[in-house]
Parts: sequence; C-alpha cells; structure tokens
Amino acid sequence: MGKLDDIRQRLTAGNSPKQLIDEGYAKSSVFNEAKKLRTTKTGLPDLPVSDELQELRQKRDMIKLQKEIAELEATKEKLPERLTALENKVAKLESIVNNAVDTALLICLEEAGWDREEAREYADGWVGKNIKG
Repeated sequence: MGKLDDIRQRLTAGNSPKQLIDEGYAKSSVFNEAKKLRTTKTGLPDLPVSDELQELRQKRDMIKLQKEIAELEATKEKLPERLTALENKVAKLESIVNNAVDTALLICLEEAGWDREEAREYADGWVGKNIKG
C-alpha cells in the first residue's frame, strides 16, 4: 500500500488532516487526498470552516454576482443605441447592394448588346422594382 492509499484510508477512518501532517505526511498530499474524498463523498466529513470564513466567501460570491448583474444592466441600457446603429448599417449596406446589383445588371445588358441608354433605364432601380416588391 502506497502513502497516498494510507493517507486516504486514515482520513476515511476519521483521522484529521492536521493529525496526519503532524505525523510527518506531506501537507499537500494530505490536503489533496482530503479534497478528493470530499468530492467523491466517501464519508469524510467536511473540514470545519469558521463562520467568519463562510461569511467572507458569501460576501465574495455576492460581490461577484452584483458585478455580473451590473454588467448585464449596462449592456441592456445600451441595446437601443446598438439597435439604432445596426439599423443604420443595414440601410447603408442595402443601398450598396442595390447599387451593385443595378450596376452589374447594366454591365450585363450592355455586354448582351443593349443600347446603353435602354440598359441604364432598365437597370436603374431594378432591385427596388423587382425584388423589394
């Protein structure tokens, strides 16, 4: 049986980590095995934690949650601005795409032998007339 097995067995039998450390076992090994036993629920009682430490942990968790809530609220407040910016970008992109399609159609019609003026008249606003409705 190895040292880690011995530590695990003695912790399970009820020895405290402090007792094992005082007997000469490596502190890190004792605490690692104690942690494993607590997480696997093998019967080792949780190491006692002072009320002050529990309160500090709760405060830390509360502060962390409050910070996350504040970040979410700040993001929520910016949503109308972000929506307006996106709508503006969409309108600009729509105009660019419409112009690109109209221009491409004009070029295709000219290459197909259409008169330049007839092609321009047909292609100008083609997207608006035929795709948008």
